[in-house]
Amino acid sequence: MRLRVLSLSFDLRCRLTFSLGTFALKVDHDQGIELRAPEAEREFPDLFGMRWRFKGKELADKSFHYFTIATKDYHYQIQQPEGAMLELDFTRASEEPITFSVRDFALTPKGVNLAATVTDRPARLNGLRTRFRFTDSGFVIRENRIADFTIAGSGPLPPDLVGDATADIALQFAQREGGDLTLVQGAANLRGVKLLDCKGTRFQFSVDALGLRFVDDGAFHLYFTVTGSARFVLAPGDDADGPLALLGKTRIDLVQCPLTGDARVIGKHVKFLVELPKPKTFNFLGCFEMELRAIGFVPQCEFFGGDGAMQVTGQLRFAQGPATRRTRGPTTTSCSSACRCRASSCRASTSRGWR
Repeated sequence: MRLRVLSLSFDLRCRLTFSLGTFALKVDHDQGIELRAPEAEREFPDLFGMRWRFKGKELADKSFHYFTIATKDYHYQIQQPEGAMLELDFTRASEEPITFSVRDFALTPKGVNLAATVTDRPARLNGLRTRFRFTDSGFVIRENRIADFTIAGSGPLPPDLVGDATADIALQFAQREGGDLTLVQGAANLRGVKLLDCKGTRFQFSVDALGLRFVDDGAFHLYFTVTGSARFVLAPGDDADGPLALLGKTRIDLVQCPLTGDARVIGKHVKFLVELPKPKTFNFLGCFEMELRAIGFVPQCEFFGGDGAMQVTGQLRFAQGPATRRTRGPTTTSCSSACRCRASSCRASTSRGWR
């Protein structure tokens, strides 16, 4: 027999007893009718925006029990039998799927009913490029409608940019008009100490708030937003008299600064270089003033072979001393991490070194 569950189709077998005396099928209504198949597993690519994987319960004759037709009291349903497994994979937000284990699956005259719980399997989230585990949350489907739900999990922030840190996140899902499940909102909190230290970029971060956003480019790519402050701190062995040492005297304010592990897709939609709330000015090399205007996380910096870095931009101008003759205006040089100038007075800063 062929069973259709919306767009899913199964070829199954069942055993029935036909009574010649009553010219009818004999059914044990307490047991129902077992639907079997010779294959142990069946997989379907898409229903409600998820991948469906069925695994039947192995029986003594080496066939696999997938469903039971319930007939008792004329309450007809196709039900998930005890020992049979059904898992749903949400694949649009991560390399490894976010997987839900299903119980109480039933196909009724009004549609599909089920309850699903997220499994404790790590999933590397798109964009962030770190693995998160989700626990103690799930969703239900009633008559083909998925109730809005949120799953909670935890995992590391991109370590190349902020060092070792763990975030607790929440992902909110809803069913869109076409019936597919979609991600609608994210939230994040930094776990533990709010001071982060990245040895690679020499930056320390004091985090006041952590957010979680995403872009939809056919798949969902996630990124954090960081609000707080940053300060450059020399590591042992760094040149205390070098140009970068001057940056350490300035606190740099961050307001919803995007942070992710892979910006190749997100960078097409999100500006990673964020203007400071107020420019920061400090003395530079004795005869210049450096005005910082923007800062940004660089997940893959080409100049450093694809390693993470910090991008700081602004402008240099000659300092106005008492013996300086006024001209029509200050001389300024605008620099960024893309600058290729080789003059000592114009050096663009990416936090692993001066170019």
